[in-house]
Amino acid sequence: MMDPHAEYYSHKAMSGFDESAIVGEKIERDAKELIQMLIVYDDSDIRVVSLVGMGGMGKTTLAQKIFSDTNVQEHFKMRIWLRITQQFNKAELLGTAIKHAGGDYLPGYDLTLLTRTLTKLLSTGRFLLVMDDMWSEQAWCDLLRSPNQKCQPETAGELSHYHHKT
Repeated sequence: MMDPHAEYYSHKAMSGFDESAIVGEKIERDAKELIQMLIVYDDSDIRVVSLVGMGGMGKTTLAQKIFSDTNVQEHFKMRIWLRITQQFNKAELLGTAIKHAGGDYLPGYDLTLLTRTLTKLLSTGRFLLVMDDMWSEQAWCDLLRSPNQKCQPETAGELSHYHHKT
C-alpha cells in the first residue's frame, strides 16, 4: 500500500514553493549557475548535481527554485520530485516516480514491473529527478538501477557536488 505521507510530501515540495519568501543575492546566483549546469546539454551525458550540506542551509529551497524555473520546465518536460525518508520503501518510491512521470501506478505491482515501467517512461527523453532529503546513495541505486546501469554516483556520467552555503 502506498504511504500517503510520501505523496503528500512530494506534492507539498513541488506545489508549496513560495518564491517571494526567498531573500538574498547568493541564492539567486547559485540558482542561475545550477540552472545553466542542468540545461547545457549533451545527449550522452547523465548529469548529477548534488546539493550537499547540513540541515537548514537552504538546499531544498534552492532545489525548489531550480525545479520551478521556467527555463528548467521548458528544458525538462518530465520533472520528478521525490522526498526520500531514511526508511524508504522501494515500491513506493518507484510508484511515486512513475506517477510524476505521467505513468499509471497501482499499489501491489512488483518491483520488476515498476522498474520496467519507470525505465520506459524515462527513456522517452530528458528528465529532471530531484531526490530531496536523501540520507544515503542507496535510494539512488535502488531507484535508478535499471535506467542507469552505472548505478554508483561516481560513474554516473558527470557528477557535480555543489556545496550550498548560506
